[in-house]
Amino acid sequence: MDKQSNATWICAALSLPLIYLFSIGPVVFVVEKTGRSPDLLVRAYTPVIWLHDHTILQRPLEGYVDFWQGLSR
Repeated sequence: MDKQSNATWICAALSLPLIYLFSIGPVVFVVEKTGRSPDLLVRAYTPVIWLHDHTILQRPLEGYVDFWQGLSR
């Protein structure tokens, strides 16, 4: 593998967790808009819920999710 290939994989590996973390907002929006059960949401986002409950990310995550919930109203 060349250096550019390695950099691409490193970038992807670092980006995917952030994409997952930030995807909770749009998913909350869709769940609220469609009236679907949040059970799947809770299962799929258990790690994010853990981050919310056990780290300093509680307030930022609440603000981010509140923003998306506001869009669904």
